[in-house]
Amino acid sequence: MKQLVFAGVLVALLAGCSDSVPEVDDPKKIVVNGTPMTQKAFVDQYCADKAEHPTCIKVRRAMVAGATRSADGIPRF
Repeated sequence: MKQLVFAGVLVALLAGCSDSVPEVDDPKKIVVNGTPMTQKAFVDQYCADKAEHPTCIKVRRAMVAGATRSADGIPRF
């Protein structure tokens, strides 16, 4: 019985230790907990040690794509 309780506590602790990267609906216009953020700020804050996280990859790709366009939307190559 003690092993079952210990296993339950261990699972609860591991579930509480999430990857702490919030999900982003639009990587071009990031909003975390109701607060808008720049892509760079998001990557710096949440993706420092999580290069392979899907949300981090999505935001980095959007950041690179935005960097290849000028202010009027014309691609810079």
